[in-house]
Amino acid sequence: MSSSIPLVSPIVEVDGKQLVDGGPSDSIPIRYSVDSGFDIHIVVLTRHTGYVKKKSRLYPLCKLALRKFPNLVDSIKNRHLVYNESIGFAEELEKQNKALIIRPKQPVEVSRFEKNPDNLRKLYQKGYEDAAEKFKDIMVLCRDADNIIYTP
Repeated sequence: MSSSIPLVSPIVEVDGKQLVDGGPSDSIPIRYSVDSGFDIHIVVLTRHTGYVKKKSRLYPLCKLALRKFPNLVDSIKNRHLVYNESIGFAEELEKQNKALIIRPKQPVEVSRFEKNPDNLRKLYQKGYEDAAEKFKDIMVLCRDADNIIYTP
C-alpha cells in the first residue's frame, strides 16, 4: 500500500532530512519542467477538465499535527492555489502546442482510499483509454522537440 496524503503517509528521513511526498508543495511541477529547459510537456492529471481544487478541509488538523514542520503546513495551506495556477499554466502551454494534458473525461468516482481491486482496474482501464486516445497527439507534439527524455 502506498500513500502520499499528509497525516497518512509517513515522514521519512534521508541523509538527515525529514521528507514527505512533493504533492503538497507542487502537485503539478509544470513550471519546474519549463525552467529545466524542456520544449514540450506531457501532463497527466487525475481530475477532469474544469476541476478546481479547494482549500483543504483538513488544514486545521494538519496545522496542529504538523506544527513541527511549518514549511509543510504552509505548503498544505496554499496547495489549492498552487495547483489551480499550475493547471492554468499547463492549459496555456497546451494552447501554444507546448504541452499536452491527459486527464479523465469525467470526474473520478473512486475514493483516495479505494481498496476494491475491481474499481481500481476499471479506473486504470479508463486512464489507459484516455491516454491511448491522445497517442497520435503526443507523437505530433514530440516530433520536432529537441530534448525528449523517454522512460519505458
